[in-house]
Amino acid sequence: FDSAIRLDPSYDRAYSYRAVAYFRKGDLDQALKDANDALGREKAAQTYNHRALVQHAKREYDEAIADLTEAIRLEPNSSTYFSNRGRTYNAKKEFDRAIVDLNESIRLNPANPFPYWNRAISYENKRERDRALADWRTTLQLDPGNQNAIKAIRRLEQEKAAPGAVRKTRVALVIGNADYKYGGRLANPVNDAGDFANVLRTLGFEVIEGRN
Repeated sequence: FDSAIRLDPSYDRAYSYRAVAYFRKGDLDQALKDANDALGREKAAQTYNHRALVQHAKREYDEAIADLTEAIRLEPNSSTYFSNRGRTYNAKKEFDRAIVDLNESIRLNPANPFPYWNRAISYENKRERDRALADWRTTLQLDPGNQNAIKAIRRLEQEKAAPGAVRKTRVALVIGNADYKYGGRLANPVNDAGDFANVLRTLGFEVIEGRN
């Protein structure tokens, strides 16, 4: 990215992606400077998202939410931006607002594991253990190597097995098939399945989702 900027100092994406590199290295001040430089050249939704990641890490949650709100305004169909804003609302302990954003993130992209992960955290903080467990299981299904999900599932299952725990009996398996070998690809089944799964969760079901 240094080389790209040297060749073209006006190239906003180089600043934006260098901000992410500095963020991952833990140099938050330089990351924020690069994100600001990028936004000074072009008001791109992706760069607002990158700056929000830095602001979240700096615990500047209101600023991060403002940037993610602008990113969503520019690209309203991004599952990632809703997921990141929901994560930031979680950090502010505004769990109901987080769930609204995370539901929308899942509606836009049911195959993205991160909103399920963040919504599991929301539900755990609201002491809705069964819903949290369902989301952790979906997270693990979509991201089988996720150690956080494995540990959370084990912990919650142990809590459910404790004396006096109320065991849930209502379980739903929701499958959306859209990609057929001979029939072509259909537009709606996966999204419809995701929507229906979310409705079942609100009714107290533990939902296991399958796609294609």
